[in-house]
Amino acid sequence: MQPNLHRLLSAKLRFAVVVPMLLWYATGAHALTTYLIQSDQTLATFEFKRFGVSTITARFEKIAGTIALDRDKPAVSAHIRIDVNSAKTGSASLDERLKSRAFLDAQQYPTITFAASSGQFSGGRLTALAGDLTIHGVTRPVAFAISGFLCAAERPSQAGAPACEARAELAIKRSDYGISKLIPLISDRIMIRFKVHGAQQVAVDTPAA
Repeated sequence: MQPNLHRLLSAKLRFAVVVPMLLWYATGAHALTTYLIQSDQTLATFEFKRFGVSTITARFEKIAGTIALDRDKPAVSAHIRIDVNSAKTGSASLDERLKSRAFLDAQQYPTITFAASSGQFSGGRLTALAGDLTIHGVTRPVAFAISGFLCAAERPSQAGAPACEARAELAIKRSDYGISKLIPLISDRIMIRFKVHGAQQVAVDTPAA
C-alpha cells in the first residue's frame, strides 16, 4: 500500500473512532442512571411543635418519583411527589385537621412536589440537593442537606437491582407557603425529613409486532 494512502486510511479510522467517543462523553450518556423511588422503602415526615411542648410527626405513606444520577460528572436531578392525603399522625382527628383548608388543604392541593436540578458532592457522595419545593400551591427554592448517601453494591434493593439510598433534611417556615393558621400555638417552623430508596430502572426489550 502506498504511504500516502496508508496515512489517509489511518486518519479516517482515527476520526471514525474518536469523534463518536467524544460525543458519547460530552452527552454524559455513559454514566447517567435513573432510579425509581420505591414507595415501600421510602419515608417522608413533617415534624412540628404544638403549644411549644409536644412534637407532632406526620408521616406521608405515598411517595413517588425518579432520581437521575451521574456519579462521574457528578450531577443529579430528581422529581419527588408526595400524596398529601396519605398523611398519618396516629390521630384520626389530627389527620383531618392537618389535611383541612386551615393547613395543607389536601382537597385543593393534593400533592407536595420537590423538583431538584442540582446537587453538591464531596468525595463522590451527594451532600446537598437544591431545587423547587411546592407546598399548598406555593413554590420556593430550597436546599436539602443529604446524609447517608450510598449506591449500587453498597446498598442493593430488595430485588437485587442496583440502588441508591439517602437521608435528606430541611427546615422551612410554613408561613412562607401561605399556611399561617394558629401561629405560634402551632409552630411556624416545620422540619421535613426524607429517607429515600431508589432502584435502578432497567430497560425491557419488547418484541417487534
